[in-house]
Amino acid sequence: MTVRRAGITVWRDDGNALLTACIVFDVSALTVLTYAPFTYLLTTYYEISALTAAANITIEVLSFAIPTYLLRPRSIVHRNNEPLRNRFLLNSIQVQVSSSMLAIAVYIVVLWAGQTSGFLNTFLVQYFDIPTLEAAHNESPVSILAKTIVVGWAAKAFLLNPSFAAQRSGVATPVEVFDPSTATLPKTIEHNFFNYSKRTRTLIQQTVILNAFLFAGTVQRCMTLIGTDVVGAVGYAGVWVAANTVVALWYGWVGDTSTDYQPL
Repeated sequence: MTVRRAGITVWRDDGNALLTACIVFDVSALTVLTYAPFTYLLTTYYEISALTAAANITIEVLSFAIPTYLLRPRSIVHRNNEPLRNRFLLNSIQVQVSSSMLAIAVYIVVLWAGQTSGFLNTFLVQYFDIPTLEAAHNESPVSILAKTIVVGWAAKAFLLNPSFAAQRSGVATPVEVFDPSTATLPKTIEHNFFNYSKRTRTLIQQTVILNAFLFAGTVQRCMTLIGTDVVGAVGYAGVWVAANTVVALWYGWVGDTSTDYQPL
């Protein structure tokens, strides 16, 4: 692999900027998610071994997670004594595993569709200096599963769980009474298109944060590869942004629980 700087490029600004806003589990999940696109590119198209890529991500996760663990308290998501209306969903192994599998399935479908249609390979060859397509042609849903299983867990941890924890136990999301006869145009638009619950607003916020840092980080890292065109870096990052958005949309639907529901 030819890069403009020795080793695998590390862009630390994305993690440092969120250290004051996120805690250890969120930081770890965000780090995995933001490094996943570049790692997949290296292992599939640049003949970098999975062991090397895994070691790189592990080092990055630890470099962010350990200081965060020492300096920041745990989130209410991971404090069992905190009263949360959806605590039973956070504690449910079935919910946590199935939600991770849902995210993994989305990544597999997006990447496998790009591979089998030829679109992804053609695009990367056009805008990147790809040394070989052998590994890409040998890709299968099983091999993509092996590469995205941790990514799926991270997506669940960063997107879904914080949205579950957004609503405290016994506290309803405040809703302003809407009167169409007296409401202004901005209030009408807000009511019709942005009248979301706190859980949904949190999910949207987490998705925007993830996609912003993933997009910027992936473009920056891809541009360290010799022969990469900025159009290619932006387009490749866009594929992963689209996949994350689909995952978030699924989580917006499957995570919607009734306000009066009580676990058995």
